Amino acid sequence: ATFVPMVYGRTLVGYLGFDSVRQEKRWSEDDIALLRIVGGIFVNVLEHRKIVLERKRAMTTLRESEEKIRAITASANDAVIMMGDEARITYWNHAAEQIFGYTEEEAIGRDLHKTIVPERFHDDFLKGVEVFIETGQGNVIGKSLELDAVRKDGTEFPIELSISAVKIAGSWNAIGMIKDITERKAAEEEIKKKTEELEGFNKLAVGREL
Repeated sequence: ATFVPMVYGRTLVGYLGFDSVRQEKRWSEDDIALLRIVGGIFVNVLEHRKIVLERKRAMTTLRESEEKIRAITASANDAVIMMGDEARITYWNHAAEQIFGYTEEEAIGRDLHKTIVPERFHDDFLKGVEVFIETGQGNVIGKSLELDAVRKDGTEFPIELSISAVKIAGSWNAIGMIKDITERKAAEEEIKKKTEELEGFNKLAVGREL
């Protein structure tokens, strides 16, 4: 019998054994070279199978992670929106559907600034996007801001926006957490109105005393 080592890189992974039907058969150098080639093919097949299995495990892990993230964001009360490197929407959760009026199917792939940013802010938005796509940085990254947004029906409303940056496959993506603060702003305006009325009454009372 003749045994040919099967080596991957510098690692010995096993031996490939061959035997002759005829006992007087002797393996020539050409036969041994051919057997080495066959052994190499076997090693490559085994390695390819290993790579395929590892890739399948990685894809399974990735899908599970995506499902967990989707489940978490789907139940969130705040809109979760992701913008890709072409300033187009790549993620849009259920709360975003409720707040802005676009379904996920309608929103994905749309130009973000044309979808939720009031037209008067488009120029400033585009300037900021250009810097962000190039560097992953911007004046709004890592901050919480109160801005105006626009719904599908064209109505504007106040939002609280927090943006973070994440690099995926070599490209910068922006993830925005958006809260509709219409009720909060209305309550603040009501408090402000009541405070001004109270101050007015106080000034009137002081004037009468004088």
